Amino acid sequence: MDVTGCRGRTTRGAFTLLELLVVVSIIALLVAILLPALKKARLQARAIHCSSNLHALGHALQIYASEYNSAIPRDIDGREGDTIPFAVPLLRSLEMDVFTEPEELAKKSYYRQFLEKKVLQCPDFPVDNDNGRGQFLAEQPLDYVANGFAVHYVADGRDVQLPRPDLKARWVSRGRRIDPQTGEEERAPEKLTDLKNISGILYLAEANRFLIPDDTYFLFHDVWTGEQLPRGMHPRVATEERHPGGINLAFFDGHVDRKLPASIGVSDFWWPRP
Repeated sequence: MDVTGCRGRTTRGAFTLLELLVVVSIIALLVAILLPALKKARLQARAIHCSSNLHALGHALQIYASEYNSAIPRDIDGREGDTIPFAVPLLRSLEMDVFTEPEELAKKSYYRQFLEKKVLQCPDFPVDNDNGRGQFLAEQPLDYVANGFAVHYVADGRDVQLPRPDLKARWVSRGRRIDPQTGEEERAPEKLTDLKNISGILYLAEANRFLIPDDTYFLFHDVWTGEQLPRGMHPRVATEERHPGGINLAFFDGHVDRKLPASIGVSDFWWPRP
């Protein structure tokens, strides 16, 4: 009888319960190790997406300034048809269509137009924003706020940081600022060439989740006083660490950085000295 064909042959039964438990334990351990890394990578990717938006908007600012004798779009006061939000000229500089005439806005408001523009949407901006009391408002169509600080800033106690952070970490703001040269109310700078240290002064920041979403007003999308900063009583800038490392910020020279909200002070980042 030829048994050569059977040599070296072994018989293998099913896995034992102990072996299955070991395999399952290894898989569970690998999942536990990988999930935090995957979550961190996902958060980082969303932060980069937001950063890319601000890079694009900062680039649009440079294009606009080059085409309009160094003018920079910042003013957003008023209703639709009265004053154009800063996002409109930036979008047009990126060759995106935005309608501004009253008859056009009656058909498609800024609210609806901005919602469709991905460059204005931070992927980590809460879409279920409410009024702080659990009452749903609506999705915020513009997820960034612009620097509205005046060039001639009077730092005489009107906007000062508290001597040390309290439990609520508030800022105080006492009254409006006046141009010391003319005695008139503050006016936002109109020229990029008017500003010094444009690489150190903020142009755009991520908006606070509780800004009022509205299809006619964008009054809350500029920052012009210390109490509107993250540690202020009425913040318009994001107060939470929205991305790993903080929130994204675009500077007047177009570059983007990320900082913790509590570290963003008036004189350090917002006041555009002449």
